[in-house]
Amino acid sequence: MKRVLITGASSGMGLSATRLFAQNGWAVMMVDRNEEAGLQRLAQLQGEGSEDDWDLLFNVDVKSIYLTSKYFVPYMIENGGGTIVNTASVSGMNGDYNMAAYNAAKGAVVNLARAMALDYGKYNIRVNNVCPSACATPMFLANPTEVVEQFNQANPLGRICTPEEVAEAMYFLSSPASRSCNGINLPVSGGLELHTGQPVQ
Repeated sequence: MKRVLITGASSGMGLSATRLFAQNGWAVMMVDRNEEAGLQRLAQLQGEGSEDDWDLLFNVDVKSIYLTSKYFVPYMIENGGGTIVNTASVSGMNGDYNMAAYNAAKGAVVNLARAMALDYGKYNIRVNNVCPSACATPMFLANPTEVVEQFNQANPLGRICTPEEVAEAMYFLSSPASRSCNGINLPVSGGLELHTGQPVQ
């Protein structure tokens, strides 16, 4: 592995150089007279998604749906149709700060449902997505209480959705009650994605 020492690494050209070398696989030693700023930049750079992280996210969120569909759709066609309900996210419909890889992966799931709905509708196969926002799963609730409360306060309903609510949306999209729903991305978000970002008046 190539190594480089970059001075003035916490801002400006030094920070840009640090980012560029790191993105190209170099081991970077960051030197700066402002230790606090340097440590902040180091944490920021370490948090940016690597190529392996990007690939893993797309494999888990997108390729898994593609492969499952690839093997199940022929049986569904043979049996006269059916429904496919994937889990996307409101983050696939809109952008988030510092979540480019996740936004891109969930955006792929959003459009994959639309494309599959067009391709397989003629076989009586409907393809839809549920698109939750933050959800009160054990993993999410393991965050510090103040983080969970921030998400609650950001939601128009004053709370995040529950796993049961997401399951009910999945059930609806799988049932005859949604028989004319095809290629839709159903937000289960309490209206979180409706906000333009302007402050409350």
